[in-house]
Amino acid sequence: MTANQITKKAASTVSNNIVCRDNAIIHAAYSLTISECRIILLCNAKINSADHRKDYEFKITISEFAKQFNFSTEKVAGYELRKSIDTLYGRNIEIYEKTNSETKITTIPWLIKKITYCSEINNVDETKAISVKFSQEIMPYLTDLKKGFTQYKISEVSNFSSVYAIRIYEQLIEKINKDRASDKIRDLDSNQREIYPIKLIIADLKEQFFGDKVKKYEAFGDFNSKVIAVAIKQINEHSNIQIGDGENKGYFGIKTHGITNAIVFQCIFKQKQAEITASIDSQVADFVNISNDQALTEANEITSAATLSFLSAISQLKEPQLVIDTKRKPSKIDTDQVSNETLREIGRKRLITGF
Repeated sequence: MTANQITKKAASTVSNNIVCRDNAIIHAAYSLTISECRIILLCNAKINSADHRKDYEFKITISEFAKQFNFSTEKVAGYELRKSIDTLYGRNIEIYEKTNSETKITTIPWLIKKITYCSEINNVDETKAISVKFSQEIMPYLTDLKKGFTQYKISEVSNFSSVYAIRIYEQLIEKINKDRASDKIRDLDSNQREIYPIKLIIADLKEQFFGDKVKKYEAFGDFNSKVIAVAIKQINEHSNIQIGDGENKGYFGIKTHGITNAIVFQCIFKQKQAEITASIDSQVADFVNISNDQALTEANEITSAATLSFLSAISQLKEPQLVIDTKRKPSKIDTDQVSNETLREIGRKRLITGF
């Protein structure tokens, strides 16, 4: 296999990977660097969560690692991969399991085996890789999952640089999915998107993130600025959910006896604006390229079922706010000669407003 073939294979393997894990891992106590966390996520995404097999060994190439997490160069990715696998090998995770009124804590290792092939980082070759193996104890939380698990595309967190952002994102997605399964009526934002109010307990987050260093960022102001605000910024910029609607910060604290002990996040699923913009530009270009007579016909019939579906997606954008009357018929265009520039404006207006 050539180097290019290896690169293409790695890219195709990574592009649609799904992270699927038991919720016990999401609420477990562990401390990892961002690169260590990325290695775990990438290995997790290679697992078939419905598989009964408990013996997985994973190979991660430098090229694959660089592409998935958008490193500036493969040399930088290779350095992070080698450095992080050395420290990750000794990391443990504490799993909390509640039974009646008691909570059982089980400490288990993430990995039991590592083999590093990328020893000469200064001479990076995309075939260089690491090979890792999850411990037998952690595998039941990653495979043969039937209930009580959460899954998401690894690409949703690939651009996060904060481990806290990844962990808060996981808990928000877990609770949103549970909420979506219910029949409750939810509030809507100005663009008619459902709002999911998700409450997280600060003491739980600190125990999960810091473990025996639970007093870290003891003051809420410090925890808010160093953990919560950073996580929200990255979640809003890079993932498929949005906290707040752009007009407010999207979260607030709940106080008991004057002490903030919980945070409520106002979560909304968002549509990627780049995808909608590209769709608008494509349809406007098609509109302008047809003949005048065809353009007039197309403009007067623009409120077809297919276009209404497109307009519904447009209406979800934060700016501008759109109000679409699907029962109103488009006005006729009473002109014989229309310039391409005019057609472009007609097309864009009709695509966006429906009139």
